Amino acid sequence: MPREAQIVQTLGLVVLTAGLGWLISPASFHQIAERGEETLRVHDFTNRILDWGLLPFALGIGLALYPVSVAMRAPHPAIMASIGALLRSPCGTRSRFSP
Repeated sequence: MPREAQIVQTLGLVVLTAGLGWLISPASFHQIAERGEETLRVHDFTNRILDWGLLPFALGIGLALYPVSVAMRAPHPAIMASIGALLRSPCGTRSRFSP
């Protein structure tokens, strides 16, 4: 695999790992800040974190497709996949929860 593809693959793994940490944080917030109680504050925090936490996953998946397309000798589909993954991420969506 070319050096450039290795760097992109490593960057994709770092982004996915950061996104995983982001997605795990609502569980500890729920236990520490609200002592396990279901409150509107926990729900709002969880929605905000999960909405934005999916962004690194979309970016990481797009980056993971780049080495595959390099191996296929077609780097342009990976760029389009990254853009498509970013555009499809649900960041900024509103919740329909009512307590």
